[in-house]
Amino acid sequence: RRTTNDPAHRLNAYYNGTVGRLGIDFNVDFYTSGSTSRSHAVETSRMQEDRVVNSENRVRNRLAASKLILSYPVFGGELSVGGEYVRTHRTDVYSNPERIVPSSDMTADEWNSSLFAEYARETPIGQFGVGLRYEHVRSDYLSDGRPLDGLNRSYNQWFPNVSFGTRVKGVDLQLAYTAKTQRPSYRQLTSNVYYANRLTLQTGNPLLKPTLTHDVSLTASWRIMQLTASYRQERDAVIDRTERSRIDPKVSLITYTNLDRLPLLTAFATVTPTFGVWTPQLSAGFVKQWAEVEIDGKPVRYDRPIFRISLNNSLRLPAGLLFMLDVRYRSKGDERNLYLTDDVWVVNMGLTRSFFSDRLSVMLRGWDVFRGEGGGAIYRSPHMESYQVDRYDSQEFELTLRYRFNAAKSKYKGTGAGTGELERL
Repeated sequence: RRTTNDPAHRLNAYYNGTVGRLGIDFNVDFYTSGSTSRSHAVETSRMQEDRVVNSENRVRNRLAASKLILSYPVFGGELSVGGEYVRTHRTDVYSNPERIVPSSDMTADEWNSSLFAEYARETPIGQFGVGLRYEHVRSDYLSDGRPLDGLNRSYNQWFPNVSFGTRVKGVDLQLAYTAKTQRPSYRQLTSNVYYANRLTLQTGNPLLKPTLTHDVSLTASWRIMQLTASYRQERDAVIDRTERSRIDPKVSLITYTNLDRLPLLTAFATVTPTFGVWTPQLSAGFVKQWAEVEIDGKPVRYDRPIFRISLNNSLRLPAGLLFMLDVRYRSKGDERNLYLTDDVWVVNMGLTRSFFSDRLSVMLRGWDVFRGEGGGAIYRSPHMESYQVDRYDSQEFELTLRYRFNAAKSKYKGTGAGTGELERL
């Protein structure tokens, strides 16, 4: 399988300034991108005929977005109001010349309009913040040029947020509550059917609902240490689901569905000391979920925690050299409705040297030096249990030479618009 990415183009125009006491932040963005994936599979079988399967998937994205934020001092604090508009167009064409799976042409159009307001004020006991966001989203889907019945829909939702920050005996504390939505990616929403192998097909689910997240977090900072804990409740979380093909029961169709409720608890501690020329940053924590999925009429729990540790090091050496060594660890545990079966260690390192008053920099980087990225996962579904092992071609060595013709600091102050939608694309 080989994927070729077209050049992505992003144009941003902005105005950032003041008129009297009124602050103005206005951004307009245009974005285009595309990719073409080609797959060539040669299958041999003792029980069935050998065959060759070719497929091509062409995706094109187009986005236009604008965002305006006005801020003004009110009652000793600052009031910010604004709006954002995002328009997205995406085409997703899949073809299989052998006609083992049907070729298809999916078009998605989405309009997202939002209004928001926030107010923040410093008081003798701390800083309070409160905000409210309203979103109206409309989406249309076409399959082979025809509207998909029941899939053109609209949402009207409100999302509040509240925060309070203070300092107690040298410890900075921040307590916050946020409600937000995460819409499924366009790949998760597609109705195209993709060929994986003789016994497996993949598709999206245009009936997926957006995930609504309620998050309560507490952050404490003291000198070189920081502790963060959060409890998150996801409504209509997106998980994997496998169904039997209606045409051939031996063939599995991997798709997506919504899980009614997914609570998660996250806690991390970070310390960043300095020992002369050596500055390490150690972070350790865990993510624990309480997920329950019904399989073959019985509830199956996924609640084993996943532990994560990262150690990032920078060491200043003689002759202006800077050495970097980063180590990342992830344990076994449950993630959504998957059980991750392997402990994963990843090591990255780098060496940097600057010349000519920092105008020229030379950087040598090694990514996943010991080929630790990957691991296995067990997935259970009705009448089936699958075990998949992934080994990624993630070991890379990279040499970068960068020369700054104008060393002046950038004066760019654009904040961009439609950033959340760009991630979905």
